[in-house]
Amino acid sequence: MAETKMAVDDRKEKAIADELATQAASGTTRNLDMVLDIPVTLSMELGRTRISIRDLLQLNSGSVVELQRMADEPMDVMVNGTLVAHGEAVVIDDKFGIRLTDVIDPAAPSAVVPQASSLLKLGLMLAVVILMFLAFVWIMKRMSGFSPRGGENLK
Repeated sequence: MAETKMAVDDRKEKAIADELATQAASGTTRNLDMVLDIPVTLSMELGRTRISIRDLLQLNSGSVVELQRMADEPMDVMVNGTLVAHGEAVVIDDKFGIRLTDVIDPAAPSAVVPQASSLLKLGLMLAVVILMFLAFVWIMKRMSGFSPRGGENLK
């Protein structure tokens, strides 16, 4: 009997999962080597504050915005938006730099991501809704041959 496309796909998914599990169990560094050259964004956060849209629209050149961080507090060092260290600003050949004063252990409970902006939260919620919809469509296709293309039957 001919093998169905779903059975072939299931076998491929299982083979990939088995391969990943084997690599993880063997503890090979080859996987780590693959990601070492991926660029990330390193940034330093001076501070934050909350202001109304009205106050935001009134800002212009020369405006001063008071931040919640004290002047003698170390600044947050972020990698792709995740807090990884604290440091202080330095000047290196007419450019800003950072001297790390404290590197945060990623396993420490205090190593939390700073509060995300409302726009980021909205984007994450939208992504979750889209993923839920795609999961629903996938489940319906698997269970009943449902197709979102309008009238096509996969059976």
